[in-house]
Amino acid sequence: MPKLPDVPQVLQFKYRWTVGLDTTCFTTLHFHYTGTPPSNSDCIQLATHAANAVLSGVHSQQGPWVTLTQITCTDLSSDSSGTGVHPVSSTGTAVGGQLPASASVLMNYLIQRRYRGGKPRTYWPMGTDTDLQDPQTWKPASVTAFQNAIQDTLLNTQNGTWAGGAMDSFGSVSYVEDHKWSQVNPPDGPWKSYPVYRAVGEYDQISTSTVNPRVGTQRRRITGKR
Repeated sequence: MPKLPDVPQVLQFKYRWTVGLDTTCFTTLHFHYTGTPPSNSDCIQLATHAANAVLSGVHSQQGPWVTLTQITCTDLSSDSSGTGVHPVSSTGTAVGGQLPASASVLMNYLIQRRYRGGKPRTYWPMGTDTDLQDPQTWKPASVTAFQNAIQDTLLNTQNGTWAGGAMDSFGSVSYVEDHKWSQVNPPDGPWKSYPVYRAVGEYDQISTSTVNPRVGTQRRRITGKR
């Protein structure tokens, strides 16, 4: 895979979780910033701040089988921009029975730009059996609780600052501009689609965030490995 293009003035936060036996789960968020770029020590501080946002936010809707293990904050502006890691071991505090490791809360995001394919989204390891209305959907009250917990986490993360800089919006990042088709072993081989990467990554500010009432799924988590 080629190097992903730089995205100027955008911070990436990668939240790593353990869900049951799966130690490789993660949620990735992006925030635009203004001012001077954060240093390595600034990124460590921001990752620590983001961890505290989880503890006061989505952790209230995560069962004790979900553990936040690490947050990495990376400035995507260049290969030499700041990065910092905050190790943590904190489990969810929600009361209720376990759900399958594949079950998750799907948050859909709305951006102004229209394009073919999927839209920005994140899958959060949240919910217990008490949140289920039926095997396919969450209770309306739980959807509201999930929405509030995630929004609080996003807002509290965005409030993180450093000397000379601050985050001003939450958004999504696009690395791929188009796809091209190429034939494998011509003239009779199969055709395969390849991504065409942008010269510079594109940032889109998210205008609306909505929890999907249907139970999201990440099937790879059932096996405990990727």
